[in-house]
Amino acid sequence: VKATCKAIAKQFERVKKCNLQKFLETNGDMAETELSRLDSASSTLATYLRDLFRYLFCHNRTTPAVRLRQQACMEDIRVQLHEKLKDWHMFLTTKALRNIPMTTYWKDFPGLVHFIYIDRITDQAIVPSLNTQDEKLHPGGFAVAFEGTPAMTSGSNPGGIVKEKVWSMCQFSRAMLRKGFTSVAIRDGDFLYSYMLWFEDQVGNNLSAPRTLGSLVTSRLPGILAGNFYKDLVRQCFPAAPQGSIHCYELLCLNVGIMPTNFVGKQARRLASQLWDQSGANSPFSLI
Repeated sequence: VKATCKAIAKQFERVKKCNLQKFLETNGDMAETELSRLDSASSTLATYLRDLFRYLFCHNRTTPAVRLRQQACMEDIRVQLHEKLKDWHMFLTTKALRNIPMTTYWKDFPGLVHFIYIDRITDQAIVPSLNTQDEKLHPGGFAVAFEGTPAMTSGSNPGGIVKEKVWSMCQFSRAMLRKGFTSVAIRDGDFLYSYMLWFEDQVGNNLSAPRTLGSLVTSRLPGILAGNFYKDLVRQCFPAAPQGSIHCYELLCLNVGIMPTNFVGKQARRLASQLWDQSGANSPFSLI
């Protein structure tokens, strides 16, 4: 941490020497060469800042007192974000409830309760809405609507059960990915989790990673808060590929537990193919 702080201080001095003050005063009205130097120096500074964030908040190596201060800081960030984003709540709620095409997948994919489909290069996702606030049930027998209020107990709302299972599924998939697994299926009571991570070229052809992922995924936590884990993974697996030519996808599915695993695997591949065909480049919502 100390070394990273020193690197941040030095890099910030370099940023200031690249006419940062002029950039702020002129609103970016500078020569192209000056802008290029400033952009390069600022990108390096951002990398150091993400490293510091990862060391402070994504590693469990600090003392209990430090961890408590970190938790207080993260809670303050959460409160501020909640305050700034609450005006978007109704807009997003309406968008979710009016997402008509997403209501048909229960008929097309029997036994599928919920799924999360993520393009990890654009950091965008396609996710059905999930209700945890009222007890109106979908005709299929379980609650569906926008997740807009704190979780209810699983005993008070069927949607609460699904929500708990979905978050459990997400945590489990991250743990298995850190161990190098890109395809997992496991039963948990009345449900069956399945998780897949794969690579495709720009026209949708599946690509096999030339290296095993075990040694590549243990250095940092999967996610996008402390640097983009997935973009780094693509670069390490396909170092010779042009930037942006390889896409990384994830699909997490929650099925009823009586479904055979081979059927679930085929269904997941069909679902991924259909979502890829229908989504287009800009239709999912951004994770950032």
